[in-house]
Amino acid sequence: MSSTSETQLGEISLTEPTSLNNSPTAYGLGSFGLESAYKVFVGFYIFFYVDVLGLAVALAAVINIVFAIWDAVNDPLIGYLSDNTRTRWGRRRPWLLTGLPFYTGLL
Repeated sequence: MSSTSETQLGEISLTEPTSLNNSPTAYGLGSFGLESAYKVFVGFYIFFYVDVLGLAVALAAVINIVFAIWDAVNDPLIGYLSDNTRTRWGRRRPWLLTGLPFYTGLL
């Protein structure tokens, strides 16, 4: 059999590219674990705000919107600062070491 008929039968060829390399599905699978953990957190904190704290659903939605706006402003700002930091330890390490005490304080 020729190599083209073998690859058509479902075998992966090491020399020919497969359609999975550039597929949106394969690209999206990389963030599946993080997104699924985030969705569990979102479901829990909405439940906590509404049922445990007794907030109105509209107020919980406003809190979510305020967080989204804060995140939309904060992430590019911190990214800009991190990208333009020039130290002898590198660009990211000073920011990681600065945040470490706060992170360990939360644990």
